[in-house]
Amino acid sequence: MAEGTDVVDTPEVPARVLMDDLFIDRNDLPTEWENHPQMYMYWAEEHTYAILDRDRQKDQLDLTFADLDGQIRNAPEEYKLTKVTDATVSAAIKRTELYQDEQERFHQANLVVNRMAAAKAAMDSKRRALDNMTTLLIHEHYNSNTGPAESTVNRGMKSQDRFTEAQKEKEKKQKRGLVD
Repeated sequence: MAEGTDVVDTPEVPARVLMDDLFIDRNDLPTEWENHPQMYMYWAEEHTYAILDRDRQKDQLDLTFADLDGQIRNAPEEYKLTKVTDATVSAAIKRTELYQDEQERFHQANLVVNRMAAAKAAMDSKRRALDNMTTLLIHEHYNSNTGPAESTVNRGMKSQDRFTEAQKEKEKKQKRGLVD
């Protein structure tokens, strides 16, 4: 990760754990491939449980809204309402500390869902990166820890140069009458 990059942790999603899981050791691709399905499953399950928690928080928020709605309609004077309408009751509910606390819990749960979705997408991206790195390895783009090997394009060009040189030699010999 780049120096100075801020990664926000939540109790449910330690960013460092995700960053560690996203790291690819290009010198040990077989192990990376072996570990990837388990890592992906871990983050997919975390995403699923985050959705469950968010849905439960939403249910609790709705329940709190309904309870407060009944309380306010039964005693509007306690909430300083002179007129009881759906709009005034809804506004009074949203001003209560209880509702605001429940709403904040729902927002936090939604944040975790979004972070888990991003983690799952990042694991998809890691899989594509592993795929590409493996392809590069097969095509001999990496031959050591020090850097890329001679590319296939460069080898092809050298091969073409040798072919051209051989053609010129053949033409010289033909001019001299050494080759039919």
